[in-house]
Amino acid sequence: MNNLFKLTGRLPFGLSLGLMLCFGLLNPFWLKAQVSLNGSTYVQTFDGLGTSATATVPTGFKMGSSTDWANAGNVTATGAAAGTSGTGVVTSSSTGNYYNWANGITASSLDRSIGVLNTGSFTSPRSIMLAFTNNTGGSITSINLAWNYEKYRSGTRAFNWTFFHGSTSSSTTAATGGDQSYAADANNTTVSDPPTQTAKSVSLTGLSIANGATYYIRWTLTGVGGSSNAQGMGIDDLVMTFGQGPTITFTNPLGAGMVTTIQGTASTPQTATFTAANLLPSSGNVTMTAPTGWEVSSTGGAPYSSTATFAYTSSTIASGTLTYRITTSASLGSSFNTISASTGSALSSLPVYATVNANLFWNGTGGTCPTATGGNGTWDAASTNWCAGSSSVASTNSPHFLANTAGVINLGNGAVYTAPATALTVNTTGYTITTSSTNVATITPSISLASNVTLNLQPNTTNTGGQIQIGGASGTGTASLNIVSNNTSGAARIGFTGAGTISVPTTVSGTGTVPVGYTAGGGAATISGAITNNASGAGALTMLGASTGNTLTMSAGVGGSQGLQFSAGA
Repeated sequence: MNNLFKLTGRLPFGLSLGLMLCFGLLNPFWLKAQVSLNGSTYVQTFDGLGTSATATVPTGFKMGSSTDWANAGNVTATGAAAGTSGTGVVTSSSTGNYYNWANGITASSLDRSIGVLNTGSFTSPRSIMLAFTNNTGGSITSINLAWNYEKYRSGTRAFNWTFFHGSTSSSTTAATGGDQSYAADANNTTVSDPPTQTAKSVSLTGLSIANGATYYIRWTLTGVGGSSNAQGMGIDDLVMTFGQGPTITFTNPLGAGMVTTIQGTASTPQTATFTAANLLPSSGNVTMTAPTGWEVSSTGGAPYSSTATFAYTSSTIASGTLTYRITTSASLGSSFNTISASTGSALSSLPVYATVNANLFWNGTGGTCPTATGGNGTWDAASTNWCAGSSSVASTNSPHFLANTAGVINLGNGAVYTAPATALTVNTTGYTITTSSTNVATITPSISLASNVTLNLQPNTTNTGGQIQIGGASGTGTASLNIVSNNTSGAARIGFTGAGTISVPTTVSGTGTVPVGYTAGGGAATISGAITNNASGAGALTMLGASTGNTLTMSAGVGGSQGLQFSAGA
């Protein structure tokens, strides 16, 4: 090979090694069955063959008497080597075989090609075939091929190259632009040094080679009327340029996994980045369409809609970011769907997985759901004072919310309230949770306070030891707990159901004259929010304690006008 023929013309030989390195052609991956195409261009100069007579041909190439690439009789190595000068030069008596041709001396030339020399015993037709797998990430719609037919030795028999391609291993579709006829020569002794070249170029259009699919190329050399007195022929300097159909590729093709929200509340926004190439027309919009229950945005946030558009020019989007979330109107339950991406016809999709849990709002003493949520009422095992959508329901294992009109919630029957699967969320300030006449009532989940919301906890203190046990409390802004003490007997205490944490400030208020405090009864509890005791009763001390085997850790100060009391083993 003296010149590397490309679609745009000829490049000096000195550039061929650079192209080989650029496209990875010197990598030792020739043991694979088909060559994997990951870019828009494939270049093969065969200069990596080396000098061996039994050189392994590049990945994806086979040679044989069968025109079917998959035929077991086809080979992946040459059977002979010859050059155009010096030791090892091809002669009129050279044997028939698949050749590792050298432009120059066989043992030293780096300029190689593969080909065939037929004889009466090594008969024609013989084919050189290539199989490649499309791993470009999109469909291939066209292939532009360029290569050189090379003639190394004369022969008194005429020979013809014919060119084929196809999606099956037999590659039966003819492309006559790749054919080449060679007339008979006067003798079998003329060696072309350098080999004579005939440049060919073929455009294959109207293809639809899906990503992951394999396609086949075939060159077949046939003697006219026989095989003896053949011409020494080769193929060199193959360049294939691939035209791809429109592609939209998500960098996280499995989406964000399961996205969870509660009914009536939009989920936390998720993002997916993508690229787009070969879009048609050359400028326009890619449209992302959300399925039912989802909404999308091209701006990184509000406003959201059922569709989002991304403008493009030059048929490309180098990097785009889609923002998506579950809508407030999404139905209860879990579901799988896809966000489609298109420029008029569907091109790609992003899977989205949704879980929408029941949205239980406190409904006081009853009334119409959900507009009447709030007010006063009793929460016990048979309570129907919760709204799920438009219906009143008994307390179930779903997220619970205190919203709208604040009221007093009486924890009836001294029960252990495990119903909220996640935190009991308080969205309206001024709610009071109190107990009935029994000593202890327990809400096992943590309490989550919205920004600037205050929740009152008022244990029944008719009997000594009355308390409300919680799993912890947290909030944002100036959210806080207010422990109300307004009895003169017993101790109004807040207990922990486990290794809970109160991370919001706590205020003690009321007219009680007995200790008001915090008791760890279910593990290692922590109070990281400051305690301020503003109770007016002379004996309303702040009590910190832990029952046997449990610990209570304070990481903030205790202030106010009253004293401090500690207890252990209670």
